Formats: sequence, structure tokens, C-alpha cells
Amino acid sequence: MKTNGLQKLMDISCMQPYINNDTKVVYINQRRQKDGQPNKSSNSNSTSMKKCQTCGWQLLPGTASRFCSIQCKVNDEGIQVEQNPHSYRKKSRKGIPIRSPFF
Repeated sequence: MKTNGLQKLMDISCMQPYINNDTKVVYINQRRQKDGQPNKSSNSNSTSMKKCQTCGWQLLPGTASRFCSIQCKVNDEGIQVEQNPHSYRKKSRKGIPIRSPFF
């Protein structure tokens, strides 16, 4: 999601921005781990690398980021997202199909 429009809606100062097609973006979903484990590197300087507080994804150095995506920030801060269980339709689109009578 582009950071220009998102800054008006929420604080993204603690999220890692990425550049995609010359535009700064923030990932919506949590970053996928290849082996199911948080990033673990065998390098000796891996302890000094910053990692996402929620999923452990390795963040770019030199930034004040704490999260790799919007989902990680929401999960960490416990923000409740309202989900409307009802559709915008008053009736369902299709009911039980009724066969034509045989004449």
C-alpha cells in the first residue's frame, strides 16, 4: 500500500517502508518465512540486525522501524478491527433453485 495515502489514516513511522516502482510502500500482510521459522542467520553480526517485533523478519539497517507490515503492527498493538458480519445486500443473491414445471 502506498505510504502517501496511508499516512493520513494511521501512524506508519514504526513500519519498514520499501520502494516499489519508485514509490514508497508498506506491506499489508506479514512477511512469509521460507522455513516457517523467524529469520536466523549464521553470520556473527546477525544479533545486531534489527528484526520485526512480531514475526522476526529482518529489517533494513539504518531505520527506526519496528514492524515489517501493517498486519504485524496491528497484531502487536492489539488494535481491534471491526468486521461487519452482514453483507451490504438486503437479500442473498440466489435462493434455492426451483425447477420449471413439466407440462
